[in-house]
Amino acid sequence: MGSTQDHALGRNRAFFCKTESTYGTFAKPVGDDAAKVLNCSFDFKQERRNRMDSRAVRAHYERITGRKEVSWSVDSYLIPSGSSSTDPDLAPLFKAAMGASSSQVFSLTSGQALDSLTLVQHMNSVVMESVTGAYVDTMTISMSGGDDPRVSFSGGASTHIHTSTSTTHGTGSSSATLIVDDADAFEIGSVVKIGSSHNGSVGFEVTNKVGSTLTLGDTLSWADEVAVIPYTPDETVSGSPSPGITGSVTLAGNSGLEIVSFELSLANNIKAISDEAFASTVTDFIPGFRDVTGSLSVRCAKDQALEIGKRKGFSTRDLQIVSGSGTGNVCTIDLDQVEFEFSALNVPESEEVIIDLPFRALAQDAASNDELTITFS
Repeated sequence: MGSTQDHALGRNRAFFCKTESTYGTFAKPVGDDAAKVLNCSFDFKQERRNRMDSRAVRAHYERITGRKEVSWSVDSYLIPSGSSSTDPDLAPLFKAAMGASSSQVFSLTSGQALDSLTLVQHMNSVVMESVTGAYVDTMTISMSGGDDPRVSFSGGASTHIHTSTSTTHGTGSSSATLIVDDADAFEIGSVVKIGSSHNGSVGFEVTNKVGSTLTLGDTLSWADEVAVIPYTPDETVSGSPSPGITGSVTLAGNSGLEIVSFELSLANNIKAISDEAFASTVTDFIPGFRDVTGSLSVRCAKDQALEIGKRKGFSTRDLQIVSGSGTGNVCTIDLDQVEFEFSALNVPESEEVIIDLPFRALAQDAASNDELTITFS
């Protein structure tokens, strides 16, 4: 017997990320804004406080609505574009994390102009979630043994938009006002398909909602009891995951360093502005002092044991990690001023000793923003 209901399936997820022109204003995605991801999570909360003034009974009988809170995270393989002249699909997230980009090169900036994003995930026309005003607070890149290199992003956002399914209630002719049977399936910013109409492959955006009446950004005609479902454009994606078995590590000019694992973390330490009167959600964000940290793990062979002592001198050294090989399939991570910090030797009962080398990346001087550069080529 077949399924009686369509279910949202993770394997059918379509993900889109698009830079906003105005903070928190929904940027409708197109096919080129798609990217393949391993996981994506949007978390919405809204405070509800119990009314605490005096009353005759001990029961709570009313609650007061407080501020909204939106957070998100995205995990993906590290995927170059496959071309020497094209940015990777996740370029908007890399730029939002780091601040500057030019021809597949992502670098840091001291300005406050970190991009905000609209992020969308869509599961086979059953449910769609979007967040607007998304900012990248942390970015992490990790590699271990022969495992596939991964990148993850996380942060907060201004608005969460839920879209599910309903049907039209009544007919319409060349109208932008649509009445639906289940208005809770849509919010302002929802993008929908109505019957077979998808507005030239960009969908109809809900620009206002009053009761069961939706106002659309474009006009159309429809019949009664026609399906209204989430809509996203067909994905246009490129590139293949960078394999964990090709690449190199160069430390202070020595390209012979063999590592067990590598991890890099960029923390923007963003302060979300959400404490203003009469505002229910985040209205802006301010980047704080950033931290670029990470770690290397190497086996304690005779030629690497000196790393235990070198870090006691607090000298900085250049570190370069290259993942992948071939034109259009390489990601290079450059950290020009790395200071290694301390950790205990990892000594198992009988197997080889591992040297864990946590580090902090520094700028060359007070005017520089050169702790980290990521280049796809």
